[in-house]
Amino acid sequence: MNKLGVPHATDFAKTPQDRQIMDLIYSSEIFGRPYVLPPGVPADRVAALRKAFLATLRDPSLLAEGQKLGLDLDPISGDELQTIAAKMYATPPEVVERAKQAVVYKAP
Repeated sequence: MNKLGVPHATDFAKTPQDRQIMDLIYSSEIFGRPYVLPPGVPADRVAALRKAFLATLRDPSLLAEGQKLGLDLDPISGDELQTIAAKMYATPPEVVERAKQAVVYKAP
């Protein structure tokens, strides 16, 4: 359920595998436009960048400007995104294949 109590599509999955498939398909919506760093960046720099990025996206003046423009500024922390990405990359191959088939257009 979202913040307003409206169920997500994944809430209607009938099996755990169906939920995995839906989570995989919808994961791109979670990521939006992520910023990534190359491998090997020291942990203290990653932490500093994540902290600064979230602070910027929580700045009241930025939020007010975003609201004026009709932007949805609801940032997800880097730690959360990293956890979600790890989960997506750990998806079993058979689930990935079913997800691929689910998004393929099939003409009537």
